[in-house]
Amino acid sequence: MTHLLTTEDLLSQLRISRKTLDNHIAAGLLPSPMRMGRRRYWQQEQVDAALTASQANVNSPRSSAEEKNHG
Repeated sequence: MTHLLTTEDLLSQLRISRKTLDNHIAAGLLPSPMRMGRRRYWQQEQVDAALTASQANVNSPRSSAEEKNHG
């Protein structure tokens, strides 16, 4: 059974503002919501997967090309 999160649920869970949520969606850090009427919903499993993937990217070492450009 898929657990759906409302916007308010997601804001509370992530402890972020609505603007930050919209920015994360635009940047591809979080999945786009499903729409039912005017309300937005996210599948908990998709949010968890996106957060795990973004955490893995934060913790992964940079490639040598990235190090040269940023380092």
